[in-house]
Amino acid sequence: MIPKRSEEESLSQKIKKLDEEIENLIQEKKKIEEKIKDLMLHEDLSKGVCYANEIHNLIQQKNMIAVEIDFREKKKKRLLWY
Repeated sequence: MIPKRSEEESLSQKIKKLDEEIENLIQEKKKIEEKIKDLMLHEDLSKGVCYANEIHNLIQQKNMIAVEIDFREKKKKRLLWY
């Protein structure tokens, strides 16, 4: 079955939206990674400066974003199969 023109346009719009979402998530992930690096650099255990909780929470956020990116990439691949 050949897809109708409107279905093709809708499909391309969905793919474009997923690409934008993926790019936004990648940028957000990079910002979180920079925050993690910054916190790790400013830790000084000898002075009692420790950001373990903040770093842990940021790593969890980073991992959640990675899952969201993966989900959207797989969704995009499924759409491209049609």
